[in-house]
Amino acid sequence: MGSESLQSRNFYVEKHNLVLVCRFVIKSVIDKASIGDIEEDCPELVNFLATIEHILNHRARVSMFNTGYGNFWNFIREATAKMAENCISKVYAMNSLKSSVARGRCWLRLALMEKRLAAYLKHSIAQPELLKKYYTDGAIILSEEMQLLIADLIGLEAVDLNFCLRSKNMNLEGRILVDYSPYLQFVHCKEGLENDLQEIQESGLTSPNNSVHTTAASQFPHPPTFQHPKGSMSAIADRDVKERLAALQRSFRTTSEQKGYLEQMLKKSELEILARQADREKMLQNKDSQISKLEGDVEQLERIVLELQGDLTRAKSHNKEMQNLITLLYKRVNGTEANDRAAIARADSSSMYSDNLSMDDLNFKDDNSSLKPLAGSLASDTGSLTASYERGAHPAELSSLERSPSASSRNLSGDALGQFHRRMHASSELSQDTTADNVAKDKST
Repeated sequence: MGSESLQSRNFYVEKHNLVLVCRFVIKSVIDKASIGDIEEDCPELVNFLATIEHILNHRARVSMFNTGYGNFWNFIREATAKMAENCISKVYAMNSLKSSVARGRCWLRLALMEKRLAAYLKHSIAQPELLKKYYTDGAIILSEEMQLLIADLIGLEAVDLNFCLRSKNMNLEGRILVDYSPYLQFVHCKEGLENDLQEIQESGLTSPNNSVHTTAASQFPHPPTFQHPKGSMSAIADRDVKERLAALQRSFRTTSEQKGYLEQMLKKSELEILARQADREKMLQNKDSQISKLEGDVEQLERIVLELQGDLTRAKSHNKEMQNLITLLYKRVNGTEANDRAAIARADSSSMYSDNLSMDDLNFKDDNSSLKPLAGSLASDTGSLTASYERGAHPAELSSLERSPSASSRNLSGDALGQFHRRMHASSELSQDTTADNVAKDKST
């Protein structure tokens, strides 16, 4: 075998071993998490961190680093710098980290605690220029096996991991090795077992009563296996099965308790839903009744508004009639005073009638003054009625004002109007007598 073929074989074996062991380690961590909590010094977890570090450092360019061998920190730092909420700043915030190896291991633990290791690596391998810059050909991170490892790493997102990165006992320096022994098992191949049986047959170790197969089975009841320092693989497997069974039983009890609790909560929620539905129906009924009541109130208010508008129209027409009546009354009063003055003047000029006329018959001026309060009272009543309509008085109040005028107008209307008619009649008779005397006097002359 030449040096080149030997070197290529070594590269292939190293790559194949790291990928296969990494997949085994990931499964062992997940199985351990299903049994109980994982501490930071758990052997499965320590072995996983060592394996993933070896994979990320596989065939990294040494010329890019000052540590003497390749390290993945500078590649990860540059590849994930543009990711949202990356943990690069948290790594640089730890002043106790002095080398790129320590920063890379700190980043691995932070990514596991954030449950984003698979996302970080998937984003990183999608940048071919950076990959060519920091890795040589044949690196695991450049191969298709890296896609399979990232798919397996997604399962770690269901595992809660915690690391005390600021602890003084945390050693992030030095080289760390992968422990392959938990994943090794030697089993006889079929051809080797047949050869061993043939050798036993030829050596004459078989008894006359037993066949060769029986002798071989008695000497080799089970295929020989590699003995792990902590015990055989079968014992370890039995212990793991028992632990997993106990964990499953605890999980079943917890799930049963949660199931009973959730059923109770479901019944309670159903009763609450029924109560809420009944309340909702009552509210809808109350809403419908309130709406019908409000519609009736609106109709009644519309009728009242129409009645008030009609009353206002009638009040305005009545107010206009009252104003016309007051104006006519004032004109009549002023005209009566003028006629009284003319009649008195003619009576004074006629001496023949001076002895027969009394002062009460000629006192029209003073008696006419009694009509002025009547006009003022009517004006006051009309003003009050108009003001009541303008301030929005109740229709009953307006009707009472229209039907019942003021006391002064009621008192004056009868007396004053009687005196007014009597004086007008006396003035008319006086005017007729005066006219007849004048005519007789003219004839005698």
